[in-house]
Amino acid sequence: MNEKAALTIIIPAYNEAANLVVILPSLLEFCRQQECKLIIVNDGSTDNTKEILDAHQGTTFFSAIHHKLNKGYGAAIKSGIRASDTDYVITIDADGQHPPEVMLTFIELWKQGYEVVYGQQAGL
Repeated sequence: MNEKAALTIIIPAYNEAANLVVILPSLLEFCRQQECKLIIVNDGSTDNTKEILDAHQGTTFFSAIHHKLNKGYGAAIKSGIRASDTDYVITIDADGQHPPEVMLTFIELWKQGYEVVYGQQAGL
């Protein structure tokens, strides 16, 4: 795995403004430290998800995609993958159940040669 910008984290978001306020600071810091990219796909939210994401536009490793209408979870992930230009992608939900540090485990497994890694938080 190339160490520089080899990973994009994709998060589909529908009416996730309350969660984004909580998780974005740590995700942005993680991406800065790990030199990876973050794409959040606003899937037609009717709350202030768009405004929260737009406030972070211009950060070199962050971008937001805005669907005008809700297209669904799968379509949001597809939009993020299409916009990605890295070798690897991780998709996580916007609910904060996966802290950024968990992604380091996925990165280590890729370095060992795994092509696909699935994760689930213990106890769920």
